Parts: sequence; structure tokens; C-alpha cells
Amino acid sequence: MAKNAGLYFKEESLLRLKNHNPEIKLIFVLRDPVERTYSAYNMEVNYASLTEPFDHICEVVDNENPEDWKFDLLIGMSLYTLHLAKVYSIFPPSQVMIIRYEELKNDALSVCKRIFGWAHLDPSFSPNISRRFNVTVMNRSPFYGKVVKKLLNNSNPLKSIVRKMMPSGLDHRVGEKLRDINKSGRSFERISVETEKYLREYFKPYNNKLSEMTGIDFSGWNQMSPREE
Repeated sequence: MAKNAGLYFKEESLLRLKNHNPEIKLIFVLRDPVERTYSAYNMEVNYASLTEPFDHICEVVDNENPEDWKFDLLIGMSLYTLHLAKVYSIFPPSQVMIIRYEELKNDALSVCKRIFGWAHLDPSFSPNISRRFNVTVMNRSPFYGKVVKKLLNNSNPLKSIVRKMMPSGLDHRVGEKLRDINKSGRSFERISVETEKYLREYFKPYNNKLSEMTGIDFSGWNQMSPREE
């Protein structure tokens, strides 16, 4: 069993996966594309890769330039129908399970039990669902974030030297620890009403197509988030 959040949009990787294990079972946890876009933006802010306010995303969408890394990462990866069509062209739907993020968040144990049954695993196993991973919160220091970004950049010769001295994968874990030190525990502000409305309208046709492709109701993603009066 392995997890890779960036595999689904790379056809070459999917083909290699099919060649490695034609009978593999794939599980996709899909998040509300507006929430995923904002979460990805906040992560890049913490990585010191972005400094523009989130409202700038409207301009990125208007330009719709697939060569723009911001469009590709923040918007393109949220266009699930495009990527799922690619997945279905390589793997039969019987080997693919689609789960809404909301289900996993609200009732993780039931979702896990469903996965175990589908994957022919021991249904009596009870996983630990109390721990949360990849919780995005604001950084304490933007300066520290920039320093860590430079330190972890693949072009940094120091990183190349240290990498050779570490077991495989340890450098990534060390990098995450360095980033964790800078986490403040404070959440990011909510998306503005205007920007959320803009993104809801943009993603709506993709969400509707996703419902048709999967037989799962994603219409809730077309609705504005509830806000306090």
C-alpha cells in the first residue's frame, strides 16, 4: 500500500503503475476543489513560493495558462474530471474507488471499513483515526520559511551532500520537521465571498461532469460555504 497525492494527473506515472501491477486497486479521496485550491495556496505561502493574496487566483483562472505553475498546481489539479478520464482510460472502474473528502472527515472509521471490504482486507481491523496529518496553519516567521525553502531547494549543493549521507526518504522527513518548527497553530483567514463565488462558478461544470462520471453526487461543491451572520 502506498500514498501519492500527485500521481493521478501524470499519465506516464499511471502507465508505469499499470505495468508494475495491472491488478492494483486505486483509491482517490477528492476534496471540494475550492477548498483544495485554497489549501494548496496556503501550503505554497508557507513554503515561501507565493506572496500574492489569494484573490489573485481570479486572474490566474482568467489567464487559464497550463504553462503557469500556479494554474497547474492550484487550479489544474482540482479539475478532477480531466484526470479521472485519464485514469479510466488506463484502469477499469472496478479497480478504482472514489471517496469524498467530507465522508472521510466526518466518518473516517466507516470509510476505512468500506475500503477494507473493497480491497479484501481484514474488516475486523480498527485503525487509529485520532491523528490528523498535513494540517495547514500559518507560519510564525515568513523569513524562516524563506530560509527553509532555500535550504531544501534541490539546486542547493548542501542538500545534495546531506542527501547522500541519509537513508532514502529521511531527507524529506527532516525537511517536514524543519517546516513544522515554524507552524504557529493559527488558521488562515477564510476566502472572501467574492473569490469563493467566482471559483464556485468556475468549478461547477467540472463538478457536474464528475457526478455523471462516477454516479456520486458532488452538487454540494457548487454551494457557497455557510458563514456566520
